[in-house]
Amino acid sequence: MNEHYPVPPAWLAQQPGDVPSAAAAWLATPALSALSRALGGPVVRRIPGDLPALAQWSRRVLDTRHGAERHEARRGDLPEPAIRLLAAAARDLGLLATRAPALRAYDTVVILGGTATGNRLRVALTAEFARQGTGMDVVAGLSAHRLITAGERTAEQVPPAEHTEWQNLLREISTAFHVAASARPGPEAPAAGFLTALDQEFGDPAGRRIRILAAPSRDRNRRANTADAVDYLTRRIPAARRQRVLVVTSAIYAPYQFFTVSPPLLAAGTRHAELVGTPTQAAGGEALLAQRFAQEIHSAIQATARLWPA
Repeated sequence: MNEHYPVPPAWLAQQPGDVPSAAAAWLATPALSALSRALGGPVVRRIPGDLPALAQWSRRVLDTRHGAERHEARRGDLPEPAIRLLAAAARDLGLLATRAPALRAYDTVVILGGTATGNRLRVALTAEFARQGTGMDVVAGLSAHRLITAGERTAEQVPPAEHTEWQNLLREISTAFHVAASARPGPEAPAAGFLTALDQEFGDPAGRRIRILAAPSRDRNRRANTADAVDYLTRRIPAARRQRVLVVTSAIYAPYQFFTVSPPLLAAGTRHAELVGTPTQAAGGEALLAQRFAQEIHSAIQATARLWPA
């Protein structure tokens, strides 16, 4: 990394106390304090005492989703100073890039499902780790019953037979790891499918076990969220097969997902929980990217607050 891209934090934990420690260090980052002060928010001096005020400010100022899917958030109108502050904060808070995997081998590598573009990039990164010699006994695509949008379908040329996120992720994994598996046709409107669990397993030519999981939601009115997905993963893959877990996502989501994913993994018997992500690309212009940074800083702040429940 050059001086414009400092070495990102290591998103790994080997015992439950590692996660609050990492969160406290993240909250103390000077760039976060500068961003909060400049946009009328509080400075965190006491943890967890100051977190409720920070979380409230974050919901008011940084959250643009308001419950919608990330890619469907309404475009905001950020002033130029805020755009510069968000870009600096994203760099220092680890939203641009992550470190390479810390271990030579993992019991389970979990690819978190997302948009069609995210699926393609995350699977490609995982396959590159495998080509470079990183051992992985199980490669698990952890996804949801979310409909592929028209924009995703056009941008990534998603085949007509793929209706859902998990089907798209399965095709990407099957292609990258040379697995004879194909996505089964799904319902056009899978609202009832939000409560449906999916777990399929295949073998690849290198002897790895390939899994595709779509977690059931705890709420029939929404798709499974990250917490639902990790809970399902820990129930489907025994602790003996996930002592060392590497989670692959996108760097822009790394803080939020590390603070969300690591605690339940460690609580369920994992001894090494680590997260890496694909580099963040400046697509759509500075203002849109700054809005995305704001949203994911907000998500990470909310995730840290959950580490110290009231």
